[in-house]
Amino acid sequence: TLAEAVEDVQDGATGATVVLLKDTDEDIVLPAGVTLNKNGFTADNVKTTFEVSTKAELDEAIATKAGDVIKLTADLEYSGSRINIDKAIILDLNGKTITTNGSYGVIKADGGCSIKNGKIVYTGTNAVIKVWNADKIEDIDIEVTNTSGATIGGIVIQEGSAVRVNSIKNVTIKGDGLTNGIQTYNC
Repeated sequence: TLAEAVEDVQDGATGATVVLLKDTDEDIVLPAGVTLNKNGFTADNVKTTFEVSTKAELDEAIATKAGDVIKLTADLEYSGSRINIDKAIILDLNGKTITTNGSYGVIKADGGCSIKNGKIVYTGTNAVIKVWNADKIEDIDIEVTNTSGATIGGIVIQEGSAVRVNSIKNVTIKGDGLTNGIQTYNC
């Protein structure tokens, strides 16, 4: 229950997942440093998990605070624009697939974010994941169909002095017209 989750925070639990119960009539007292808002709890060392199943829900969840987890609960069609992550959140594909097309790739990974545990299917003319500043990219299958004949990569590490990715592991990149699996751009 919500009251039990608050007790866990009061007891000093860190890194716990806290799920906000909607439409509850429980009266609770929040511990110092914990704020309840429309997205859940905010507190030091407490991560909120947002479960999403639509493009609109994913876009809204990406606006959360650093440290939160966004977890797909269904395969997702995400076309027309790219997913811009600019903070240290975790995008957990949860074994699901994001299918997309477009001219500027699927995901811009920045702000120390992590992407894990699923599949990305992309038809387009650019890289699937463009990295400026990421923590981890792990357990991802990337499938690409190149529609331009130009150079296209699975993961592109961009140029700049702050560009980094701490870990890329267990990533499979394959497809029609794929010219680079993992590449650097002007580095």
